[in-house]
Amino acid sequence: MAEPVREELSALAAIFCGPDEWEVLSLSETDGAMFRILTKAEGITDTDIPLQLVFHLPLSYPSCLPGIVVNSNHLTRAQCEIVKEKLLEQAETLLSEPMVHELVLWIQQNLRHILEHPEAGGGGEKCSSAASMTVDDGLWMTLLHLDHMRAKAKYVRTVEKWASDLRLTGRLMFMGKIILILLQGDRNDIKEYLILQKTCKVDVDSSGKKCKEKMMSVLFETKVQTEHKRFLAFEVKEYSSLDELQKEFETTGLKKLFSEFVLRLKEQTCSSRAKAQRQGQSRGQSEEFKGRKKLEHSNTEEHGDLLSEKSQNISIFASNVVDWSSSEYMLNQAEQSTNSEVKNVDYSMAPGFSFYNMVKGKDKCTMKLKVKGNARLSSSFSTSYC
Repeated sequence: MAEPVREELSALAAIFCGPDEWEVLSLSETDGAMFRILTKAEGITDTDIPLQLVFHLPLSYPSCLPGIVVNSNHLTRAQCEIVKEKLLEQAETLLSEPMVHELVLWIQQNLRHILEHPEAGGGGEKCSSAASMTVDDGLWMTLLHLDHMRAKAKYVRTVEKWASDLRLTGRLMFMGKIILILLQGDRNDIKEYLILQKTCKVDVDSSGKKCKEKMMSVLFETKVQTEHKRFLAFEVKEYSSLDELQKEFETTGLKKLFSEFVLRLKEQTCSSRAKAQRQGQSRGQSEEFKGRKKLEHSNTEEHGDLLSEKSQNISIFASNVVDWSSSEYMLNQAEQSTNSEVKNVDYSMAPGFSFYNMVKGKDKCTMKLKVKGNARLSSSFSTSYC
């Protein structure tokens, strides 16, 4: 890309620095530069009309005219075409010098006049020849792949409108998860369609907010050959099987195209689905493991509460008892440790120790042995004293 063009792009980026005012769509050493500028111009009703101007600067620019696409939700398609023609007429007076900024300023000042007098100038033939300087003539065909459509009904209506406005024929094809667009028409119009597809908000994101198409890919582009069927209209079609879709391609003379691109897409889709299933199974196993751990933790807490309740019955270990000649001593120790009268005493003996079961001063005492380490469980019993 020539240095003067790089300098012009840098200057334009500095001038149109507001939110969404400037976006570089592509930079290529073989196809030049393509970028979008959002601006406003006064319309017929004294209100500002938002304009989206897409410029394509070929390698021979500025010695030749730039490609221009005009789009606005406030103008009809016919009005956008007229504005484009007038811009190309003005561009012819600026050849051999950087002109994009001059063209933007010119349309800002002259949009109202152009809309009020659309017949003035009569530069339709000039504009057609000017546009043909940037692309090849003849009937062309392009196959596009879309990753997904969230707002399908709105998206389909938009594609149908663009195809109609640009006089393009072909198919919008759905087969399972595969979405294809096959376009036939003048190459200028196909290029304009691609620009609209990339720069306009045609779908919604996962949060429901309007968004641009960022996952479209051009699978194939060629000049229409004699063996290729000419489509008479643009149609939206759903296919129930891969065989049905294949027949559509074979009928239009595109059997090779189907084998090289569509089958590959199907394989990639199946591979992605299998990978997603494996990941889902892995996540499921991970969640199941976490669930088991959570349940175990819950059970531990529950059992801990039970043990806590049981621990209200004081346990006296043999290792803490010095004088084993008196069970009264152990009872006194228990009462001192809890600072309260003890009615239930758990005698937990270490292996190899014996215990005395005489307890004085209580009307009724329950004596229990709990398993501690290797200690054997002894039966509980109650005894009454006078």
